[in-house]
Amino acid sequence: MRTFFIKKKLDNMPNVLWIWDVNTLSLKTVLIQLQPIKNFTWCDNSEYLLFCTGAPRVFFWSKEGASVCDIPFGKDFSFEKNLYFQ
Repeated sequence: MRTFFIKKKLDNMPNVLWIWDVNTLSLKTVLIQLQPIKNFTWCDNSEYLLFCTGAPRVFFWSKEGASVCDIPFGKDFSFEKNLYFQ
């Protein structure tokens, strides 16, 4: 059976991203960042969640765990303008 997740960010806790498992109606993961989370979205046709905080890196989450990738561009590069967030 495929697992479905819901993501949620609260306005009064901008550094925290909550991920809920819809199949079990339970909290799956709480991701706490040092900086406020600016954008987040699911990758098309996958269970990967991408999010950014404005830092020069992209964060990934899946049910297997979380990871981060540094963006090797100059300080003026904005991942928020990437197609994933449109």
